[in-house]
Amino acid sequence: MENAITITPNTRFIIYGGGEVGTNCYQALSREGYYVEFVIDKNRNGLDVIDGLYTYKLGEEPRGYFDKVVIIICLANGMIHKDIADGLYNRGYQYIVFLPMQYCIPDKEKRRLTKLYNKVLMAEKQIVSDHIFSYKKYYDSDFNVENGVIQKNESYIVGWCGLEILFSESIDLWKGDKAKVHTKRQYKDRHIAMNNPCKALFDFYNLSVNSCDLYFNSKKEYVDANRQRKELIQREKLYRLYKREHNRGLDFFIEGAPPVIWNPKNYFNLVGGHHRTLFLLHEEHSLFPVKIQREDFEKWKNEKWWRKLKDYIADNGIKQLYAPLPHPGFLNFPSKCEDNGKTRLEKVMRIFAEIDIAEMTVLDCNEDEAYFARNMERIGVKKAVFQSKSLEQLQLAKICNHLLYRDRVVIQNADLGIENKKYDVVFGKARDIEKLEQICTRYLFVECEGNIERKKYIENKHCFQEYQCLFREYQHGEIVEFGMYIK
Repeated sequence: MENAITITPNTRFIIYGGGEVGTNCYQALSREGYYVEFVIDKNRNGLDVIDGLYTYKLGEEPRGYFDKVVIIICLANGMIHKDIADGLYNRGYQYIVFLPMQYCIPDKEKRRLTKLYNKVLMAEKQIVSDHIFSYKKYYDSDFNVENGVIQKNESYIVGWCGLEILFSESIDLWKGDKAKVHTKRQYKDRHIAMNNPCKALFDFYNLSVNSCDLYFNSKKEYVDANRQRKELIQREKLYRLYKREHNRGLDFFIEGAPPVIWNPKNYFNLVGGHHRTLFLLHEEHSLFPVKIQREDFEKWKNEKWWRKLKDYIADNGIKQLYAPLPHPGFLNFPSKCEDNGKTRLEKVMRIFAEIDIAEMTVLDCNEDEAYFARNMERIGVKKAVFQSKSLEQLQLAKICNHLLYRDRVVIQNADLGIENKKYDVVFGKARDIEKLEQICTRYLFVECEGNIERKKYIENKHCFQEYQCLFREYQHGEIVEFGMYIK
């Protein structure tokens, strides 16, 4: 097998990490007759680190072993394995056993590597004949569009669709009997987080809202109290079924993935399967299994701009984006936020669900590769602008917008407040609030990092009438808050 070695009884190992994990691994390998050359540790050396084995400080170990041995990262903190493995590869080591956390690689390969790591750590007999590929395979991010594919056949692909580009059914694209569509048109062809009736129903069942009026008011025909009660009893059975299946994993939802269709406005519309999809949103998912026709998958792929973005990321050493890109090639690429189910985007969409946005203008200066600008443009604002002085941010925003077909978003290189323009909606950093309040006329969304910023910027309401905290999370050692001012 090219660029790989096969573990045999004669395979020789090096252990990285002289702590308890390394000690246990050495003892397990020794019991099974494997030969361990030595240990490498960042801070310690000598014969007393791991009994019976010499430990070298990193950088002082003997040379000449790089392409002949397997080095095992024996550190309990899997989150630092990538940094360690990258460093070892840069020193010349080829065959590294590691936990695949923080890697942009396919889920199937992550599972294989995790099983391999655990088997090697315990020196299980089954490791004989396992393959270890050169670390070069994992050093760079893998942007293959197959990363977003769960399963496929000749006609369609079941893949992961991000919250950003998933909309409710479109009456204009509906191929069935439109007379059987019971939901009012205003709830069709809009982002699934915009006060969706199905999610409101599930929120009612877990008592996070006090009524299910939204669910019944969304229907074309009036539903009296008696019929409401009967339907609630029936839908509760469905809700409890979803809960049971969800507790077992996502197999039920993957096998029953709803079909979607690519809208000419360049996003996906559900075609049925609304309740099960919105149940996942209710459970704070931001990725949804959907069934995609192959020709629609090719449109989603957008090959020209997919290649441009992956090349730009590789050429410029980009390590993460602000938010996950809803594209199959970038499913596993790290993001700063919006990747754990609860999202700022859902809160923003809910706010604008019942507001007429057709004549609104939006400015996004949040250093987010135009994340909020493109989402506001997608739901129909008059004009959306992304502004930054960072050339990297501007270029990423440009390529991401082309990739996701949001070409109408204006990208401008300018300092905040230089142009004397006003915007209805502004997204920015709390530290810039004095400038932001001068250009925002209605809704100002700000993000602050840590309590110091909160006390300095958020607690002083400036010229705004009201502040609402929309979202808080612990991120990179600080509590990050995302909120909205209303004038």
